[in-house]
Amino acid sequence: MGDREIIEQRRAEYIAAFNREDIAAMAEYAAADTIGMAPNRPAIRGIEAHRQLWADGFAAAKSLFYVYPEQLDVTGDVAVDQHRWVLDSMPKRGGRPVHDEGKGVWIWRRQADGNWRVERAIWNSDLSRPGFKPAAGAKVSDDLAAINKLLVDFIATVNDGDAEGWGDLMTEDFIFAVPDQPRFVGKETAIAAAKMGFSIRST
Repeated sequence: MGDREIIEQRRAEYIAAFNREDIAAMAEYAAADTIGMAPNRPAIRGIEAHRQLWADGFAAAKSLFYVYPEQLDVTGDVAVDQHRWVLDSMPKRGGRPVHDEGKGVWIWRRQADGNWRVERAIWNSDLSRPGFKPAAGAKVSDDLAAINKLLVDFIATVNDGDAEGWGDLMTEDFIFAVPDQPRFVGKETAIAAAKMGFSIRST
């Protein structure tokens, strides 16, 4: 496997680690002295600062990160990786989902152990303000507008602990499934489960 293929593979592995919130794995793809240049904040210097950045981000929201490569130039032990990115996030403490997208450059360097790691990264958004918004002049369809309202109402009822209001958003044959628990089949069963969950949360 050549250097280009190795970098492409490591890029994909890093993205997969990000999407499963695996900070230990993510750190394997960054150099110890890596510097991240994010918009609207000072540079993030060193792997420990990046670990904290990732931890803070994962605590705040569940995110899905996508990278669309545009150009990868490899010269000796250095590679310049130009790409576009998309980040969709759902706040873990309530609130509306957030969509952001933009462009970035990662500079990979072959380390003393032979592995390629990101030594410098810079990225910025193409949006004036992240969020689910149509492009200028675009018209949101009635269906999409209805789905967006449903999502807003869903989040509001969960944040308010309103099991009945939450249930009003569901169909009669709704299936409620959470990790490591049996599925709750049917609207009434799901509402009962939600009431129990909300009561535990409020204690």
